[in-house]
Amino acid sequence: MLALASTAAIAIDNARRFEESRRLQRLSGALAEINAALLSPDAGDVFGVLAERVATLVDADVVCIVVSDTLTGDYRIETARGIGTESLEGVVVPASNTLISAAMSGGGVVVADGVTELLSEQQQNTGGSTVAVPLIVTGAPVGALCVTRDESGRRFSPEDLSTLAEFAAQAGLALALAQARVDRQRLDLIEERARIARDLHDNVIQRLFGTGLGLQALAARLPEHAIAISAQVAEIDAAIADFRTAIFTLQTSDPESVRHRLIDVANELAPMLQSPPRIAFAGPVDLLVTSRLAEDVIAVVREALSNVARHAHANSAEVSVSVTASLVTVLVEDDGVGVPEKLPRSSGTANLLMRAHAHGGTCEIERRSTGGTRVRWRVPLGSTSQASS
Repeated sequence: MLALASTAAIAIDNARRFEESRRLQRLSGALAEINAALLSPDAGDVFGVLAERVATLVDADVVCIVVSDTLTGDYRIETARGIGTESLEGVVVPASNTLISAAMSGGGVVVADGVTELLSEQQQNTGGSTVAVPLIVTGAPVGALCVTRDESGRRFSPEDLSTLAEFAAQAGLALALAQARVDRQRLDLIEERARIARDLHDNVIQRLFGTGLGLQALAARLPEHAIAISAQVAEIDAAIADFRTAIFTLQTSDPESVRHRLIDVANELAPMLQSPPRIAFAGPVDLLVTSRLAEDVIAVVREALSNVARHAHANSAEVSVSVTASLVTVLVEDDGVGVPEKLPRSSGTANLLMRAHAHGGTCEIERRSTGGTRVRWRVPLGSTSQASS
């Protein structure tokens, strides 16, 4: 009997070792895949790859990567994978969330039983458990990797928690690399703007100025056409003034300006799209779009581009922000599958409408005649909500 028990113990131990070796092999393969994605010069949705691999390795129902929102101090769900996560990405999580706060403040793995805090009320359950692991970048926590199992799943084992800690380190590396790429893109953008400004000043404006002088001389020789020529000279003068305004804008490097922040949003979401979104401005955007209105414009562009990335299957997207003396218009268009005939109600759509109504404006989401979707968000300048902000 003793020999049989000893043999059984050895068999159980060998099985445990075999299972552990298989787990480590799967972990090594997953981490190698993520490292390859990180090092790729055209890395796409690295967070998505990481979340999917985590869900497979630890048998999770929901995986979320949550990052800090520097504008509000709250957290934002950057990536979500799993059951019922279609509407989670981009959702703001209050800074008071106890699970994430505990992980961020303690710097370690936190397990919460009984409540899935990141999900909506319809998705929450009284059983199951959620694990939050902090994402560390340059020695400081900037977010969390959150993993959930429902009430039918087993509890997270010590091996699962070790795996999640390892993946959180990779997620932190992915976030640091993404930030470095954004900084590099910003630097490249500043250098390109400086080059364009020099070319506009040294070449285009000088040629226009010379053309205007030539037309004035021609008007002196052809008095019968002087009025028509003078009108064209006035148009050239106006174009020169517009170019000088553009040069001033290109040379302005304030990272807190609305233009720069919108460009940052476009760069941030570019890896999630088939091609980087085009963005254009018209009118005194930085001068008139300020305070709460500026935050809402940025949030609207982020939400609209996120919807394109998640649902549109588009090859391209374009953003236009135009400002007149009385109206701010945000236009986001894509060439994707288009919105359904009956637009489903979602938190993202509701947020766009709510932000427009707060300023006494409107938000229209419609199919384009050429295919794709058009989001037109318009609010009047000088609204009560803006003045009070």
